[in-house]
Amino acid sequence: MYSNRNKHNIIKYLPINDDETTWGISISSIGFQSINPNENYPLKGHSAKYTFNPERGRIIDEFVMVYVTRGEGVFVSSNCPISQISEGDVFFIFPKQWHTHHPTFETGWDEYYFTLTGFYCNNLLRKIINDTNPIFHIGINGLLINHLNEMIDSAMAEKPGFQELLSGTALHIISLIYSINKTKDFGTEETQKIQKACMLMRENIYENYTPENIAKAINMSYSNFRKTFKKHVGIAPHQYMLQLKINKIKELLDSTEMSIQDISSKLNFESPDYFSYFFRKKIGISPIAYRKHVETQRKKIL
Repeated sequence: MYSNRNKHNIIKYLPINDDETTWGISISSIGFQSINPNENYPLKGHSAKYTFNPERGRIIDEFVMVYVTRGEGVFVSSNCPISQISEGDVFFIFPKQWHTHHPTFETGWDEYYFTLTGFYCNNLLRKIINDTNPIFHIGINGLLINHLNEMIDSAMAEKPGFQELLSGTALHIISLIYSINKTKDFGTEETQKIQKACMLMRENIYENYTPENIAKAINMSYSNFRKTFKKHVGIAPHQYMLQLKINKIKELLDSTEMSIQDISSKLNFESPDYFSYFFRKKIGISPIAYRKHVETQRKKIL
């Protein structure tokens, strides 16, 4: 049984900028919640406008997209009868409609979500989604999860133009969901397992997860997992995990002011010295030199 206890929950509320009238879509919140078995839902930390009691439900002003990547639960709205939600399901919540949703208490679930508003998304979503059945069965999709994590990273950094970037990515995600659902191209069971493995590697990047842990989580022997992973992804699982870690280091060096020691600790390196050695060996320069290089390039562009 896979435990989600170490996952990092993210709840981020965002300002709506004036460009919404031009783009016609803005993202007002985004996040990831990992609900353990027997844990209350939703987690604490939500704005009073959005938190709710699942027994009573709620009405909000925006559209919401929810993608469940582990566990199961239910969804119901004033227009949609009570429906079972399983791993790999996406459902959309419509503005001004009473609704409620929650994971099964015994299983919990993991969910990615974002809320969106604006005239463009209102016109689009009401045309392509039936509010009497706003549930899409798309399976675990690595590309979709990568895009959602890109949105979360961008929202957390809040660099200039981030709302426009979020809006464009959100539309791409919606089109991807629509396309997968229309073609029913979920991939084989083997493909789904490898997609899930990639998701678990990314979601647990701050933990001491090993390829053996991942193989166990998706119910495969390690030897079979390693062989299958390399067939689908092109590299071995440990190499993929190292690449994820390197990309995360670059991101933290580029978009935060975290010290080398703090980044080393956050990513579970045994010491800052080993962290610097690891980065230099893989990239060719030290973390400090990389940060200075990125800053120099940024100033040139500006």
